[in-house]
Amino acid sequence: MNIAGFRSCWAAAALGLLAASGAAADSPALVLEHLTASDGMPQSTVNATLQDSQGFVWIATEDGLVRYDGHELVRYAYSRSARGGLPGNFIRDIAEDAHHDLWIAIKDAGLARWNRATDSFTVYRHDASKPASLASDTIRTLLVDPRGRIWVGTYDAGIDVLDPASGRFEHFHHDPANPNSLGDNQIFTLMLDRSGAIWAGTAAGLDRWQPERSAFVHFQHDAKDPASLDGAEVSQVIEDQTGALWVGMFDGGLARVDHGGRVLERFRHDTKVASSIVSDDVRAVLEDRMGHLWVGTPEGLDLLDRSTGRFSHYRHDETDAGSLSDSYILSLYQDSAGLVWIGTREGGVSRWNPRSWELGAHRPDWLVGKLVMSFADAPGGV
Repeated sequence: MNIAGFRSCWAAAALGLLAASGAAADSPALVLEHLTASDGMPQSTVNATLQDSQGFVWIATEDGLVRYDGHELVRYAYSRSARGGLPGNFIRDIAEDAHHDLWIAIKDAGLARWNRATDSFTVYRHDASKPASLASDTIRTLLVDPRGRIWVGTYDAGIDVLDPASGRFEHFHHDPANPNSLGDNQIFTLMLDRSGAIWAGTAAGLDRWQPERSAFVHFQHDAKDPASLDGAEVSQVIEDQTGALWVGMFDGGLARVDHGGRVLERFRHDTKVASSIVSDDVRAVLEDRMGHLWVGTPEGLDLLDRSTGRFSHYRHDETDAGSLSDSYILSLYQDSAGLVWIGTREGGVSRWNPRSWELGAHRPDWLVGKLVMSFADAPGGV
């Protein structure tokens, strides 16, 4: 099977006919295409997706970095004998700088810079004998700031900020004796808002960096404060088109938050309410260009109707080739064409085209009683 355009059923891609399993009867149908191990992906866990300035899509897996041009997959992987290669295969995050080079976060193998001009990697590792080196090789998340510095969120050593010109790292650690220090050394996510402020999701809550004070402001769960976050571990934070923050937590669901850290709305799973968020363990949050708010959890993908606070639920259905490839959602990303990439734990990446909704979510009259075949079965199909 040719992987161009992914595996896709004709009716799904062209007409948006199939509703994903688990969605409410009146929920808009999600019809998805998939890129999985059977299509040549080296591994089925997708931690992050990024489309670079040249149009290539890069996919972070636990067995290497994949570049996809719409037709062919190219894998970058660790090799003991290769010079200028990746130092490890467990890829957590990807970011692109103003020079169009990529920065790669690798679990247990440090930070790597993919040099586009030479198609090679420069590696930054922790060196106990060099205080200005990377503080830890266990990296989870990355951010490129407006000055071109690389912010590196680690699992166990706080945040490092790299000046690429000098190769030196500045370190931010949690210090129990300093209330202005980082709230916790375990960093899950980093986000740059439109004002230029940098936010960090940690194991102890949400932090905002204040460079004028060289201090972090903390927004944490407080049982005595009803306007505080419900959970401690902040997995995701995004800024929506209105300027509000959406904070996902591993242990506290989803919250809409103002820039002062005050919770404006909170969304928790309720076993008695079918339209509540499907899980309080939020792994990914995305607002697409049409303003839809998507939430990825281990129990599936949710779509929030902001006017009602109700969620539509989408899950993997073995009987439906157009449903999610796996219900455990790890990452969400929208590319320049508007396509939404849904990274899963065991099913590779699924892709949704928002234009499918323009075609409706029902079977048109001219197809009633007619056979709909897949591209693979069609003459000259992919």
